[in-house]
Amino acid sequence: MKRTVFGGLVPGVVLCMLAGPAIADLTLSIVPASQTVNVGEFVDVEVSISGLSDFAADSLGGFDIDVLVDGSIVAFDSATFGDSVLGDQLDLFGFGFNPLGASAFAGGVNIFELSLDSPFDLEDFQVGAFTLATLSFEAVDLGTSALTFSLAPSTGLGDAWGGALAPITVESGEITVIPAPGAALLGLIGLGMIRLVRAR
Repeated sequence: MKRTVFGGLVPGVVLCMLAGPAIADLTLSIVPASQTVNVGEFVDVEVSISGLSDFAADSLGGFDIDVLVDGSIVAFDSATFGDSVLGDQLDLFGFGFNPLGASAFAGGVNIFELSLDSPFDLEDFQVGAFTLATLSFEAVDLGTSALTFSLAPSTGLGDAWGGALAPITVESGEITVIPAPGAALLGLIGLGMIRLVRAR
């Protein structure tokens, strides 16, 4: 039976994410770790977590994460929350009431979500590895942008009961932007025309 927690526990989850222990295998990662795209195209990356317990404590009750990028190379476009296969593991019954959102800032994007499922349901039904959100970026200029994380010590990752979780491993990623094939082809045609004119 679903147990929903409102009232005193929700503010407690928000306010009581005090420093807590690290889980031995807890990993926060960018998936895939490396991508190459053409300028002007859009590219998706997943922010994923693994190393939680399957259907037991420890489970994830909320997150507040900054994903840092080089804004001169990639620009944030949109975010989709939840796992494409497993659904939103912080909204296990799909009610859609969770406070969540994504907001761009100079040099990155902040993503956050707070589960309104009961701690008991999170521990009983949440899997140990899943995608938190999928971020879409537009490739705006040539170069390589690292994708790294910034986590507040007390509020970055919270367990089902509002305690803080600390990842042992943080796996960053990168997006490399290259010229569009059409631009390269036009450049080669232009060079060919210049050579032809000089030859004549």
